[in-house]
Amino acid sequence: MSGFGILTLLYTIAWIAPMAFIACSSQITKYEKIAWIIAITFISWFAFIIYLLVRKIKINRLKIS
Repeated sequence: MSGFGILTLLYTIAWIAPMAFIACSSQITKYEKIAWIIAITFISWFAFIIYLLVRKIKINRLKIS
């Protein structure tokens, strides 16, 4: 495999990994998963970073309640 092929493979994995992470999460509802996956599809890593921040806030609120 050429250097370009390896870079393409790594880019594809890096693009799909956040979607897989969200799809496997048990901390959000089905509709939230769909919304986040759509956001990641169009905004990519920025939406994933926002998801991680929002999820952390939601978990903290559930622990306090």
